[in-house]
Amino acid sequence: MEKCPICLEILEDNLTTTNCNHKFCNMCFDKLLDTNKTECPLCRTELREYSNNYEKVRILIKTKQTNSFEINNLNINARLLTIREIRRYSLRNYLYSLLILYICYSYINCSYMVNELSQRYENCLQINNNITETCGLFKETVPVTLYNFEENELSNICRVPTYFYNQCFNL
Repeated sequence: MEKCPICLEILEDNLTTTNCNHKFCNMCFDKLLDTNKTECPLCRTELREYSNNYEKVRILIKTKQTNSFEINNLNINARLLTIREIRRYSLRNYLYSLLILYICYSYINCSYMVNELSQRYENCLQINNNITETCGLFKETVPVTLYNFEENELSNICRVPTYFYNQCFNL
């Protein structure tokens, strides 16, 4: 029966194996990493990875750039990234990328539609102006009040060209 070299308890199912093949219980190893220790407590080799419940974990160490004055007070901030965390960050970044692509596509599509509709509106106005100028019949208009029988009220006042008004009422 093997014992944890830190707490001297018997190692059972919850054990951690370092890259130098030393075994510790999970609780002791977590406490070791919480204190920012990046060396094996037995052989002092640098911990680069460890195996925890058959899952291999790499240790990433981020150091702060220091001046020569700060070398004596060097603090190493160790951050452990599990495979699940890396996958979660990758998935999040992938989803953000898709969202940005969708927003870009929507913006381009809406811009195209607004441009297309404004061109059609301009063409329609130009055609109406051409018809009005070429016919010459619609220069004078007569106001006509429309009555809505369903709601028993006056609904609109429209301007009808004099030519069509005279043709309709035989004037």
